[in-house]
Amino acid sequence: MSVLIEALCLVVPNRVLDVSYPGGATAFIDEVNMRADVRYAVTDGRLSAVSMFDNSVGIQLADALEEFGIVGADGRVAVEFAFVDMQTGSSLPCDWLETAHHPHGFLIAWGAGDEPGHVAVPGDWDPSVSWKLERTDVGDDPARGTVLAWESGFTTLLDFKSGYMHETLDTQSPVVPVGREQAHSPAQWQLVPGLPASLQCVQQVLQRVGIPFHVEQHLGAIRIPFACDVTVHDASGEQQELEIRQRVLVTAGPGEHDITCTTVLPLRVPVRLRSEATRIAQITNMLCHRLQMDFEPATGTVAIITITNAGERPLTEDATERAIAAASPVAGSCYEELVEWMEDRVGYKITALNMSAHQPTE
Repeated sequence: MSVLIEALCLVVPNRVLDVSYPGGATAFIDEVNMRADVRYAVTDGRLSAVSMFDNSVGIQLADALEEFGIVGADGRVAVEFAFVDMQTGSSLPCDWLETAHHPHGFLIAWGAGDEPGHVAVPGDWDPSVSWKLERTDVGDDPARGTVLAWESGFTTLLDFKSGYMHETLDTQSPVVPVGREQAHSPAQWQLVPGLPASLQCVQQVLQRVGIPFHVEQHLGAIRIPFACDVTVHDASGEQQELEIRQRVLVTAGPGEHDITCTTVLPLRVPVRLRSEATRIAQITNMLCHRLQMDFEPATGTVAIITITNAGERPLTEDATERAIAAASPVAGSCYEELVEWMEDRVGYKITALNMSAHQPTE
């Protein structure tokens, strides 16, 4: 089991809460979820995670835990609870916690020595929530704070707003922002070297057409924001036009010159439908080799994967542009069908996800 990490999370083992916190882990989760300044609090049965935007909230929670004898840190090592950033990981070395990025793009944490397994998430969550979050740092804004010192692998920051000093590992976010230095000036974008040739071509296309993107070096991938218009039914059965916002993850492969676009849909399949959704994914993946449905039964999340095969020659920029442009509307069409299916409007007609309509063009 594992817990979802978004924004800044306080993570504490349940065994620590059960021993030291009044009412144990259950009481802690219930009490914290009542706070308006907390985004969510979840537990996988072994760890509890509390997400927040404001680090001053974390300080308040840490003070509350320490009142019951729960030790946060011993010098520069996390002891009985840790703060984990969604991009940079634990703020202090922590030998009882492991973190990793899920293939769908969000961060998870679990107890060292255990298996990640199923992810504990808030009840109304889907992966697009994580994808929409943009990280800011006290040190990024000179008016908000300043770096006081770098020493022995640690950075000390002074937050002008709260007056607190923060000491964290001197690490850089694995997400490398690649964007405009000035508004509407694509020519000034910085390209990241060292990527496979197919992703270098993707970078060049995105720079040329003016689409902002991030290179995630730890995943060997490029993430692109997209918006897509879809048509679904409202509660009364009337059609309504919506805009869904997605991020498409572009990776190299499976062949040397191929690219794969993965789009996590902003929806969750209800528990009662997950067995059938697993069957739908199996049928889809069996019938279509260039469109795949990645369904995760534990969380109910769905990703649509389109594969562009280049063969023995590298993809041209025109073919790359067509492949990227096709990924979002294909995912949007699949989204429409899945929503209709979940509302029991189309029965089993979705089992092939209308394969002919969703085959990506090369």
